[in-house]
Amino acid sequence: EIVGIRVPEHEKSGTVSPLVSIVIIFLQKTDIMRSYTVSYLPSLKALNGKAFSMEEMTVKATGHSYGPEIRNSSLGAPFGETIATIDGKYCATSGTRKPVMTLRSPAEVLVKENLLLRGGREHRVDVTMVTALHMRNQGVCCLDSFERMPNLRWVSLPENHVDNLDGLMMCKEIEELDLTGNCLQNLRGLSWFKKLQRLFVSKNRITTLLDTGVDELKYFNILSISSNYLTTLQPLELVMSLEELYFGDNHLTSVRNLFPIKRLLNLRHADLLGNPFCWRFDGYRLCVIYHLSNLETLDGVQVEPAETGSAKEAFGNRMDFDFLDDRLHSKTLESLTELDLPSCGLKVVDLGTDLSTLRNLKCLNLQNNYLTSIQGLMQLEELKVLCISNNQIEHIFGKQPPNPTRDRLGLSRNNNSTGNALRSDCLANLEVLHIGDNRIAFINNIQLFRFPSLKSLYAQGNQIVVVDGLDNCQNLRELVLDRNRIRDFAAGCFRRLGGLKMLHLEQNRIRDMGQFYQLVQVERLYMGSNSIRDTQQMNNLSSLYCLKEVSFLNNSATRVPLHRIMLIMRLPGLEVIDGKPITMEERSAIMEYFATSEDHNVNLSGTVLDVRSILNHQPVPAYRPGSERSLPPISGTPYGAGAAGGGMAAPSMQRVQIQPFQQGTSGQHGQQQQQHQRRHDACPQPRTRGRRPY
Repeated sequence: EIVGIRVPEHEKSGTVSPLVSIVIIFLQKTDIMRSYTVSYLPSLKALNGKAFSMEEMTVKATGHSYGPEIRNSSLGAPFGETIATIDGKYCATSGTRKPVMTLRSPAEVLVKENLLLRGGREHRVDVTMVTALHMRNQGVCCLDSFERMPNLRWVSLPENHVDNLDGLMMCKEIEELDLTGNCLQNLRGLSWFKKLQRLFVSKNRITTLLDTGVDELKYFNILSISSNYLTTLQPLELVMSLEELYFGDNHLTSVRNLFPIKRLLNLRHADLLGNPFCWRFDGYRLCVIYHLSNLETLDGVQVEPAETGSAKEAFGNRMDFDFLDDRLHSKTLESLTELDLPSCGLKVVDLGTDLSTLRNLKCLNLQNNYLTSIQGLMQLEELKVLCISNNQIEHIFGKQPPNPTRDRLGLSRNNNSTGNALRSDCLANLEVLHIGDNRIAFINNIQLFRFPSLKSLYAQGNQIVVVDGLDNCQNLRELVLDRNRIRDFAAGCFRRLGGLKMLHLEQNRIRDMGQFYQLVQVERLYMGSNSIRDTQQMNNLSSLYCLKEVSFLNNSATRVPLHRIMLIMRLPGLEVIDGKPITMEERSAIMEYFATSEDHNVNLSGTVLDVRSILNHQPVPAYRPGSERSLPPISGTPYGAGAAGGGMAAPSMQRVQIQPFQQGTSGQHGQQQQQHQRRHDACPQPRTRGRRPY
């Protein structure tokens, strides 16, 4: 923008001397304005009081200029055999003239070269054979006459009054089209030019790229469309061949407007300065570099590796609205009910405090990421199912790690750093929470009191040692704590779980079941692969009259099938033990056996019984050590065939010692005991080497 001009005194001879000095103040991009100005004012000797150098005079002599959209050989093109390539740019090498870089359009260069070769003489031309046409500022309004030039390849019509492309319909061979500074409002008809490679339509009145057919151009690689009224880049989403994009001084208001071109892997150079989001967003450059990761230059400045690293640190691995818009493409957040984002490398949830756009979200899956908390999700009041398994969560509302790059750019949100300042019911409607395979050491770190509607909690694969913090889970129906390190249960930990129906505690270190009497409504209990050594612990289940299925697989107390007989006797409503259903014949045989026993108040930690005899209703005498006899194995299906998991073959042990045999037994069994004792005394005793034998 010229704000002041200093013109020397002119002679009064009636002739106007050339303008030799000018004072100009440019508002932006002052680094390229000297060469840009000299191309339009070729008579200049000095600019802003500074004389032009020899290099600048050379550029002025050739009449070439730098434009804001010129970055990387955009306007150069070969003409005949008088073109060579220097540093990737097309240069004129006609005759003995020193090679000079040209930044003019090929049409203009070809036309002028043709006039120079012919000495500027007029001659008749067959218009059907014209391949290059250059007409600058000639007042061209209509392109109908161009139908007679079907072989046009390079067309340059800058600074005219063209308002549509209809007249070029027959020019199927066009490779470059320059309509800078015209009156175009749309680009309908681009699909006619199947060979189009470069398009320059800056400084027009274009408001949309929809319905232009630009996605049908297979060779299209350069688009200069600066200084228009465009608000979206969506139509360029499928132009995979695009390499250079000059989109400055348009109406892009958000970084999200760039998402349609993120998948353009060939895009290397972009100019976006002048759009509203550039000055509204402090981290504009790093954000663009992060989202357009293949860029080599941005706004005329080369992208450095350090900038790429800073961009990843500041904007990478974050679940924010920009990330959601990029993932969801054309879907609207308001209509979203389910969101599946597993294995996305997310580290932080940064959705701010206004989540009204996600008000209809019911199910969210964030498993297999790197989250350390879910603090950013606390305002999703309608969320019912949340899966955050296989992350790095220690505290569900833990403090987010600091990010120096975002802090320096002023991008950190002012959220609460801990869960103490949160409402007591952050996710009031949450019913199912999957938080397995994290780093939770205490159930209190989950803060279950914030989820008053929670019905199912899956916290397997953590580091929990003590079961507590379940006091405010009156609605809990399913609790899964498999694959933890549980040893103890806090006093009264199950007292308020009156509605609990299923409890999984497999693969822990549990020895004591003293608190299990409180689980009066539990229907399924899975205690496999623990450290239960005494069958007496199972007496704590006597009050669980609702229990239908139980599993104690891979415990020391289940090496012999005594626990099965005990449970069948104690719990008449039990249907499955260790995955094996209880048949009517089995239950009847056991009940009849103890019904005919002399001691009707049988203590199931009592005598030594032959299980096979019980099932056949054939009571046998008590067993005394040393009176071994071979019995056929128990037939039946393998244990663990049901939902308890694992699968284990039926024990081959045929006798169970329930209480020690009383000394002094006479008869055949007494003789066998004495014989066994003599054998034992005759055997040499092992050496203990100062230690007590195990």
